[in-house]
Amino acid sequence: MVKPEYAPLAYFGLRQATIIWFQTRQLEKRKEQETEDMEKTFKALLYWINGEEFQESIDYIDSAIKEAENTKTFLNSLKKHIDAKIIEALNCQDCITDKLNKATGLVRQQRKLLNGNSQQEKLVAN
Repeated sequence: MVKPEYAPLAYFGLRQATIIWFQTRQLEKRKEQETEDMEKTFKALLYWINGEEFQESIDYIDSAIKEAENTKTFLNSLKKHIDAKIIEALNCQDCITDKLNKATGLVRQQRKLLNGNSQQEKLVAN
């Protein structure tokens, strides 16, 4: 009960309080719904993490990591083998080149000897 002269002000105050109370209730309901949704999500996630599917996923990841490491090891071994074979082939090429150079030198010496004899025979014939 209020004096008649304060009735409009009391009405306005009561109206504002009712609006704020209603908005607060709505906000509270939304927050409760969000909390329930988060709890459901958390429970589902917890169930999945503790379940067989999660462990199976982790096992697949671990297996893939192990296979990647095995592949790296194999490729490093293959690279070392190829590097060794390349060095071996290059050494063979060096050896072949050296022998060919020596053979070229011998052939040139024979040419000089043969050409020298041919020129001496020409001089004797003249």
